[in-house]
Amino acid sequence: MQVPVETGLSKELLERLIAADERPSGPEEVELFSVVEEIRGKEVFQRTYHALGLPGYVPGKRVMTGLTLVVTASWPYLVNLALWPLPWEIAYRHSAGNLFALGAVVICITTLSVVWFSYGTAMKVGGAMSELVAVPEERVRLREWLVGGFDWWKQFVVSLPLAAVGVVLAVIALGDQGGSWSSRILLFLMGAWLGFLTGNILYWLLAGARIPGRLMKCGRLRMAWIDPASTPAIRDLCRSYAFVAAGLAVTVLVSEVVAAVYASRQQSEVAADVVVALPVIMVLVALYVGVWPYVMIARLVRNQIDLILHPMRAQLREPPPDLLTSPGFDELVKVYQYFGTLRTLPIKTSALLQYVAGIAASLLVFFVQRYLTSD
Repeated sequence: MQVPVETGLSKELLERLIAADERPSGPEEVELFSVVEEIRGKEVFQRTYHALGLPGYVPGKRVMTGLTLVVTASWPYLVNLALWPLPWEIAYRHSAGNLFALGAVVICITTLSVVWFSYGTAMKVGGAMSELVAVPEERVRLREWLVGGFDWWKQFVVSLPLAAVGVVLAVIALGDQGGSWSSRILLFLMGAWLGFLTGNILYWLLAGARIPGRLMKCGRLRMAWIDPASTPAIRDLCRSYAFVAAGLAVTVLVSEVVAAVYASRQQSEVAADVVVALPVIMVLVALYVGVWPYVMIARLVRNQIDLILHPMRAQLREPPPDLLTSPGFDELVKVYQYFGTLRTLPIKTSALLQYVAGIAASLLVFFVQRYLTSD
């Protein structure tokens, strides 16, 4: 083994460090790399596309993916537009229904975009987990938890109740507007789809935010001892959640704009008051999904640092008499101070604080604008 000696460390020490490296050396050690792709195959929309022979999310084909995304998010309203020219009163043409439907389409497109366009970074999460979890048995248990925890029926448990809520919102938006039963059914279908799609996306976002917490149960993780936060797997996890957090921030702003426009143009006070809840829910989801994973990742890194410092933290009432005067004590203190001041995240904490402040400030502006225009 050729070991460089220009680093200032002895050849023997470098050989010991390289020998202690526990990174996987064969394909049998990286069985978590494909788990994200396997989980994505359980998504309701992807299963539906596969059953109908339609293209869903296609990596590298942005135009096709974009068209599929728009059709998936807005198909109930597209059906209404297709029926609009017919002489019969099948489609809803009144402003209340179209205003609600257009707002629902914008929300659906935005939220679905957050999930679909985060697939590229999410694919790295499986590799990150393989790099972090050192014990093969723990990787097996983690894989079972991931595959079993993201089952398709659990998506319906969240999506169906929210689909019912979407129908209620459509009923409130309709108010005392007339129309045929077919036009009402089309509007209720748009509301149900808004609730179902939002519920499905909400399920995936909340479930994905639980992964760093599950890593806490995997025992000792494999990180760079000299600076655990700089471990490539930790950086990949942080990048994935940063992408999702940025998408959710955009979703919050879009939901606030849609709610403000809808409330200002809606004649029904009940509908205008109910729609105010949408930005509040979006903000709560954005804060949880955008911040909580980083809290757990920081705890993972801090646990690793504490593990490194454990030999220096002997639980003694007083040190041995000759310890403080030992020639190597100053060097020991420097080592302790170095590890004690290491960062716990590869990103600045101020970035998280700015994210929280920006989300909270946008909600405050929304309510101020709502109050000023309510008269």
